[in-house]
Amino acid sequence: MTTQQIIAKDIEKWDSLDDIATSLEKRGLKRHPDLGDDGRIVLELADGEFIELVEAGAGKIATDYKPGSVTRHTNLVSTDDYETFTFITRQRDWNAHGRIKYQQFSFDKEQFRSETGEKNTVLQKLNEIEYGKSAAVMDDLYDTRQIVKEFYEQFESLRTDFVKEVSGIPDDRSDAKERYVQVLLDRMIFLYFIQEKNLLDYDAKYLHDHHERVVNEGGDVYDDFYDPLFFDMLAKGKNDPEFGKLPYLNGGLFSKNPIEKEFEEAKLGADAEKTNALFGRILDFLSDWNWNVDERLDIVDPKNLSPAVLGHIFEQTVNQKEMGAYYTPEEVTGFMARRAIHPYLLDQLNDAEGTNYESIDEIFSLEAASSVGGESATVADGGELAHEIDTGAIEQSHVETLYFEILRQTHVLDPAVGSGAFLLAAQGVLLDVYLQCIEYFISKERDEPWELTSRIRDEIDTIQDSNGSETLYAKRQTILNNLYGVDIDDGAVEICKLRLWLSMVADIEDEPREVQPYRILISTFGRGILLLDSIAQR
Repeated sequence: MTTQQIIAKDIEKWDSLDDIATSLEKRGLKRHPDLGDDGRIVLELADGEFIELVEAGAGKIATDYKPGSVTRHTNLVSTDDYETFTFITRQRDWNAHGRIKYQQFSFDKEQFRSETGEKNTVLQKLNEIEYGKSAAVMDDLYDTRQIVKEFYEQFESLRTDFVKEVSGIPDDRSDAKERYVQVLLDRMIFLYFIQEKNLLDYDAKYLHDHHERVVNEGGDVYDDFYDPLFFDMLAKGKNDPEFGKLPYLNGGLFSKNPIEKEFEEAKLGADAEKTNALFGRILDFLSDWNWNVDERLDIVDPKNLSPAVLGHIFEQTVNQKEMGAYYTPEEVTGFMARRAIHPYLLDQLNDAEGTNYESIDEIFSLEAASSVGGESATVADGGELAHEIDTGAIEQSHVETLYFEILRQTHVLDPAVGSGAFLLAAQGVLLDVYLQCIEYFISKERDEPWELTSRIRDEIDTIQDSNGSETLYAKRQTILNNLYGVDIDDGAVEICKLRLWLSMVADIEDEPREVQPYRILISTFGRGILLLDSIAQR
């Protein structure tokens, strides 16, 4: 098929959905006038796959128009003035069970009018779209490598500069200085993330406000603010009205590490003025980025940091010395995790119940829904699940066995955990099964409560009494019961724990008390081989 390139002039002339459709037809996409409704235009991207063009109503935003099925998986939403355009895609479904997640990419006409606008990047992404190549939408339109690269280059420059500014550690211990700076920056990134979740005294400017307060009082921001914040308020749960309402993190990242214990005078900056300036530089760097803290919506825009992008950045801090890799693609780790976990769960259930299930979807009678494209969805507290549950078609005892006897007793061990890419993928696979079981229990309670066993009722009560959503509860279960990691690099282990903790915090909504102590991870993630004995005893 002969295609043409979309050029900047095309986008500058977009003043209607018809204009947008005409441009996409240059890439071979085909209009389907019979499928569009409510003023929308539907374009065929590949056999059985479609993109819908939508004009947002007044006061509406792109996420008000999320695509509702796996066949019409992508919407291109324009503002009503045709100035800003947003692709929003329902991520590729590997199974019918589990959560729905979305990706988002936006651009506007101003980028094409301005000499400094990133029009070439946008045009490159648009021109990767081509009829018959739907993978281009998933793989190229939402590619985050450039964002990771840009952040990491700036981060690495900052880290290199700061190593030279560490006082209290001898110059011949450059390794100690590098480790000190790395941990400090990890702490600051984590704090900035939870600040965006309003978990630091419900204040989205908490770090900036306290920095400014200390500087205005003529103090030292590390001695007067960060030192007590890290090691007293967050690590030990001490209360001080001046610091406000904070989560109790119980150590881990906010405990003094071996370098800080060895060099008690270690500090960033030789004096208060220098220290204040350096911490101000950290805040300036972090505030220059947009922080998207919703794990279910991965926004792929310049200067935008999502939990997934942060995970890739942390992975690179571990990998850069060995191989310079940017990150492990989720498609790879997700495939590996599914191939490892699903057969194990099915074998265990079939042995226990004398059944012959061939897929997780079959347990929940979802295979038929999956084969027709999965148009229906159900919403659980904390996240959308892909399909409604027909409780009458599901064998309750099988789900009960899967949840209580098998899922909770499954241990996933990565003996070379590194930054945790595989375990994050394993968490996602397990989480989908946990949530499908929980949604079944809740639906059963609503429709046929007399059928529930006492332990299902007790579990529903526990979930409802817990702080936070069902997704948050399930993530806690995966971390407490299922995930184990070992690595000879203790720095990598800390990054792995940090990534898992961030994934849990991403599901907390504005309430510091919902944050679980960091120490919940310490018993299952460690350095070296000794941990294997404790795992074998569990």
